Amino acid sequence: MLPLRKGFGNPRPPTAGHNTVMVFIYFLADTFINTFGITQPTEKARKQAAFFILTLLVLTLTGATIAFVVTHSYMK
Repeated sequence: MLPLRKGFGNPRPPTAGHNTVMVFIYFLADTFINTFGITQPTEKARKQAAFFILTLLVLTLTGATIAFVVTHSYMK
């Protein structure tokens, strides 16, 4: 992995113990945090933030899917 410029990307590379899914979840959380300029959380808060952001993303996609299915099922 190429070194990132200061202030861009994930400032904490994933540790060897994380699996691919956790690395992706942390990537999403770090991207969200960096995009909106939120202060970088501690490791414990980072894990909580990652799962909170993942939960919001899943709920949003589920709601959009349900709305799409309901809307298009009545248009037949």
